[in-house]
Amino acid sequence: LSINPDSSLYEACLVLKQNSAHWLPIVDIDEQICLGVLTHLAVLQHLVTNFVEDRRLFEQPISSLGIGTYASADCEIVSATLDTPVYKILDMLSVNCISCVPIVNAEGKPIAVYARTNVIDLVSHNSVENSLDVSL
Repeated sequence: LSINPDSSLYEACLVLKQNSAHWLPIVDIDEQICLGVLTHLAVLQHLVTNFVEDRRLFEQPISSLGIGTYASADCEIVSATLDTPVYKILDMLSVNCISCVPIVNAEGKPIAVYARTNVIDLVSHNSVENSLDVSL
């Protein structure tokens, strides 16, 4: 999975979205070398810095733009509590093909987010076997 440096930003975003990718190598097809990596953050930074529109896109509510995932009849937002074992949260991430799980308190109010990137912290600081049964 990669993109040509001559591809448009729209094409790159489409590839990221269609493949649920978080980064995309930019590859010179002729030389077969990686010239860089395009990330969601880089796209967002570019848009915030360079995008100007009369509609004031960045001042509109996120919900009106259709950005994000919202609970609906077709989509339930999964969540966990601080007492949820890590292995169950990892299962939620995998089964639901999501990048993060909101952590809620007893009243259901969000207090944190457990993201896929937190798994890297888990592995780097502890032995995985000893960490999966613990709660957050």
